[in-house]
Amino acid sequence: MAAGSGHDAEQETTRQSARKSLHGQDAEEEMEEEMEEWNVYAFKTSVWDLALVIGMEDQGIMGSIFVTMLLALNALMQIFLCLVINDSLTIPLIDDGTTQAMKDWRTYSGHAWDYVDKLSFEPLARRICRNDDSVPMSSSVSGTLGDIAGYLPSAEDRANESPALGHLLPVALAGMQGELMCIMALIIWITNVMVVISEAIQFSRAVWYLEPGNMEGWKGLTKITLTSEGRELTSMGRLRKCYMAGILSLQLLVAFNLAITGIFYLSYTISVGDLIMNAAALQVVLELDETFYDALAPFQARALIESFKPIARPPLRSWKGLDAWPAVRLELCV
Repeated sequence: MAAGSGHDAEQETTRQSARKSLHGQDAEEEMEEEMEEWNVYAFKTSVWDLALVIGMEDQGIMGSIFVTMLLALNALMQIFLCLVINDSLTIPLIDDGTTQAMKDWRTYSGHAWDYVDKLSFEPLARRICRNDDSVPMSSSVSGTLGDIAGYLPSAEDRANESPALGHLLPVALAGMQGELMCIMALIIWITNVMVVISEAIQFSRAVWYLEPGNMEGWKGLTKITLTSEGRELTSMGRLRKCYMAGILSLQLLVAFNLAITGIFYLSYTISVGDLIMNAAALQVVLELDETFYDALAPFQARALIESFKPIARPPLRSWKGLDAWPAVRLELCV
């Protein structure tokens, strides 16, 4: 009896081990299926993605011409705005020249007898430093000091202010609120740009990962298969791949240019209120391609690009669950 009981217990242990092994295999298969679902690129509502349908047979010649014009308009406007931001909005408002000019003003005008108040005998420098709005001159000096006080307020500046809910920032952080606001604005801006760059890179990897089509003319390059879930891009010829590589390279060029000029633009903004508005304005320029898509894209082109199923892209290499791209993003933010 003891031997039989031992044999039954051994068989039960073996069955439990087999069930655990099968359950582990099923879990691994489910995880692999989920990873395959993540390793795809879903087309975005963007003019850059819409460029894919140019020249397709389902699009039509007039639709292709209009999408080409829309793509050119978007690219020209974004490039022009990048150049304007660089030439007009990345100039430091306070530099060594401003510091020297303030010293000269204090020496030659701030304490000059001609500008002393005849009733209180208070020098001009003192009236400017205590934010006397009745001073009829030196408005540029007063404005510069006001910007500095708003960006890096002192204890005296805080005492002269009365926020709606009172001062909520700790004293240790209040003196550098402008610097902290600038850092947060830069982090928000850089992460938004990196989202666009990441999507462009994923799109390019997915396009290049497609099987090459035949080379019997432009219409035969791209093969589209109709399925119950929508249209599926099963192959793409080398000519169209090179064309899309050029489009995506232009998108990356615009994104990188906007990123650099936007960083300088925000860094040289010395008004805390303007930091928020400038970051929002940069976001409008960055998302101009989506705005043009929603407002001007032809219905047939939109229906075509939105009917495509997500296309597979090469899986990213990871090390112990972490791939390289998030680490690169964090490093750029720091």
